[in-house]
Amino acid sequence: LRAADAEAQAALAALRSELTTRVEEVASVRRAKSDAESELGTLMDRLRSAMSEAETVRKERDSFKEAKRAVEEELRKRTAELSAASEDLQRARAEADELRGRLADMGSENSAKDEELARLRSREDELIRRSDELSAEAEALRGRLAGSEAVLTAKDEEIAGCRAREEEIKASLTSREMEIGMLRKRADEVSEDRARLLEDIASKDKEIMSLQVQLPPRTRRHWRPGTRWPS
Repeated sequence: LRAADAEAQAALAALRSELTTRVEEVASVRRAKSDAESELGTLMDRLRSAMSEAETVRKERDSFKEAKRAVEEELRKRTAELSAASEDLQRARAEADELRGRLADMGSENSAKDEELARLRSREDELIRRSDELSAEAEALRGRLAGSEAVLTAKDEEIAGCRAREEEIKASLTSREMEIGMLRKRADEVSEDRARLLEDIASKDKEIMSLQVQLPPRTRRHWRPGTRWPS
């Protein structure tokens, strides 16, 4: 009985130790989940910021494209004017000097427009490159976000499993405690029965000794407690 009680106590201690371990494990998983959620929030903020910056850059790129188209249109007009001036030069030698001056002015103006167009094209290339970088970073953040979501899902499942195990351990503890209570109750009953038996034996011994005193001396010498009465 003592062995059973000791075994039950040892099993209970083991279960409590395991429960403590599981509780610590659940707390660790919850902390990891909280860290993952915090990281997820940070990633979401970075993603929103990157997407906003990409949208701003796209708008700026569109604006520069409009400016580029306007410059190209103006350049086409100037080129048409230059062509017309060349035709006028061929038709009228008298106006050659004036037309040459105009063509020189237009050439200078066209050079300035070309420089502006080159600058705009360089800016456009830079914006496109930056937009591509931001898109790649946003895509990487989306992949990392998906990975964090998968980790969170796995952690939630792990926590659910730990909680189920915790409930199972609690139920096992309750069962063991009930079993130990029944064993203790049975031990008390056996102890009480033993005490009653000892009292009965002591009473019987007293009764036998009293009867032995009443026997004749010769019979008393040959009779011992626990033997049959002489006939």
